[in-house]
Amino acid sequence: MSVLPDTTQELAAAKKSPSLTPSAETSVKKEIQQIGNDILPNHMSAGDLSVPYRALSKGWLFWIALFGPFSIYLMLWGGIKLGRRSPDRIRQSRSKNAFRKLSKRCRQDITGCSDLIDAFREYLNSRFNLSIGTLTPDETAKLLRSKGVSTDTIQQIGEYIQRLENAVYAGDDTKPADAAIELLGLVKRLEKECR
Repeated sequence: MSVLPDTTQELAAAKKSPSLTPSAETSVKKEIQQIGNDILPNHMSAGDLSVPYRALSKGWLFWIALFGPFSIYLMLWGGIKLGRRSPDRIRQSRSKNAFRKLSKRCRQDITGCSDLIDAFREYLNSRFNLSIGTLTPDETAKLLRSKGVSTDTIQQIGEYIQRLENAVYAGDDTKPADAAIELLGLVKRLEKECR
């Protein structure tokens, strides 16, 4: 804004902004014209919105609609969890892991022939879901024959158990060099024939 030398600041400001000074032309308001109708003519006034189905907003249908999907999900999830923990599945997983446990035990903490017999007995218990207390060559032969193992493998396993028992009863309970490796080889053959 610039001020001329002959005028004051107030007059210069009045000349610059004509909207500040009221006039007869600016005070007349135009009339509002209606262009069309409302697209939602049902709501012409403020008030509660109506629900077409009262049963969905109150009562037992509301609670079923609210918690039904969640409860169905929980039931399905619980059924799957119980199915995984069923006794049949536990037995199957034990028999699948039996060879792995035997090989791990043979490589780590076998100190003598009696430990090898115990490890093989635990393998048979896990693999065939049994509870054998003591393991003799005759009991082993009956068990393996009932599971469909070939007679050659049954004979080799029986001879192996007899050698281990003889070593234990003779007082020589030290671990033979090849005993654990031989046991793992016999068990691998047994696994192939039992499938």
